[in-house]
Amino acid sequence: MTKTDSTACAPFPSSQRYSFTGPNAAMTVRLARDWVACLMEAHGRPRLVEAAKLCTSEAVTNTYLHTCASVIAVDVSVTDARVLVLVKDDEAGKLLPTELTEVPVTRQGGRGLLLIAAYAERWNVVQGGGRHKTVWFSLTEQTEEPVEA
Repeated sequence: MTKTDSTACAPFPSSQRYSFTGPNAAMTVRLARDWVACLMEAHGRPRLVEAAKLCTSEAVTNTYLHTCASVIAVDVSVTDARVLVLVKDDEAGKLLPTELTEVPVTRQGGRGLLLIAAYAERWNVVQGGGRHKTVWFSLTEQTEEPVEA
């Protein structure tokens, strides 16, 4: 079982912010994933592209599969230190779990939040005033350890 950081995550100071909104439809998963990947490339963060794509896909897919929200919004804040991605829906309702348990190997789904937890520096699911939910995660580039000769 993995426990997440339960603090609410506000946009980082001195960040560049971007927003994407799409219908709650299957194609929005790919559009959001590719959009976030383009942002990582444009900001010179090629090492974050794959993690950003995977985590965004999983968060948007959860909204698509498990809500009747009309739209899915993705907000991204980029600073020198990290990237913060928020995936929001406009449907009040049951929150996704914030404490993770193992998923049986035979089960086809249910690993989305586990994948986000594995790749993100921090993440959480928060209820926003009873009218929407947000799954957020932050990513940082790990500095490589120098190779000793």
